[in-house]
Amino acid sequence: MFETESKTIMDLEVSLSPQNVQSEGCLLRIHPMDLNTGLLLFESESYLVGREDFCDLTINQDAVSRRHCRIDQKGTGEFVLIDLNSTNGTYLNEKRIGNTPYPLYAGDTIRVGSQIYKFLTTDHIEAHHYEAAYSMMTTDSLTGVLNKRYFSDMLNRELRRSARSHTPLTVLMMDLDFFKQVNDTHGHLVGDDVLREFANRINGLLREEDMVARYGGEEFVVMLNETGQEQAKVVAERCLHAVRDKPFVSGEIEINCTVSIGGSSYAGEPKDLKPNQLIKKADLKLYEAKKSGKDKYVY
Repeated sequence: MFETESKTIMDLEVSLSPQNVQSEGCLLRIHPMDLNTGLLLFESESYLVGREDFCDLTINQDAVSRRHCRIDQKGTGEFVLIDLNSTNGTYLNEKRIGNTPYPLYAGDTIRVGSQIYKFLTTDHIEAHHYEAAYSMMTTDSLTGVLNKRYFSDMLNRELRRSARSHTPLTVLMMDLDFFKQVNDTHGHLVGDDVLREFANRINGLLREEDMVARYGGEEFVVMLNETGQEQAKVVAERCLHAVRDKPFVSGEIEINCTVSIGGSSYAGEPKDLKPNQLIKKADLKLYEAKKSGKDKYVY
């Protein structure tokens, strides 16, 4: 049915020459991250995604159906996404869609199995690509919060600012309790949904000047600017309740979760404190919270 291979970024210079002025669509894989080979340009009016080799985009995962979803071009620059009655669903901007056409716009995300793609159009492909590249360098592609490296850079900057202004700063290390059991019992796709929802809940509790990042696996780190011990305790308690009080939902599955939190503060003294030192102290307190029963905050 479809035998041509998708173009990668290496082919775009030819495809975007003056004789090819009609806007085309493409997918950039953002999870797992792949800037070099992850940009796929549509070569026909229908672009089939699935597990089988005859698909335009083959994703070899058990969670992906043989014919999973399709992207159709409906006139110049107009694209729609259609789920093909897949078993585990197609997600557009993290909402499961049905088998009717859903409009696609540049910047939309599409999740199939455990892979996430950003839909782009070639009329502004360079701007889209660099925007996506910046996003991939600074954010965690699964949860959408900051990644570990960028967070460390921002923490270093904020520590220097705290020293200059003599204001406190607190770091909270968070780890979902018994998360391995979630993956073992329900599978990694459900686990991914839990991580995304956890990040959203925590992010929703923070001020604009605060930051949250995925530090690795089910571990997250929060930076609270101009926040000392007592204020940090209030935030940590809110986070405990935000996780504990409402089940996490993935499809028809509901999962009750708790989180353990460790905290450490910098009082704003003019001394040379490295970001990893503050994080290490918070991580030690997180370990204490885990060992002393979980679902608690230790400062």
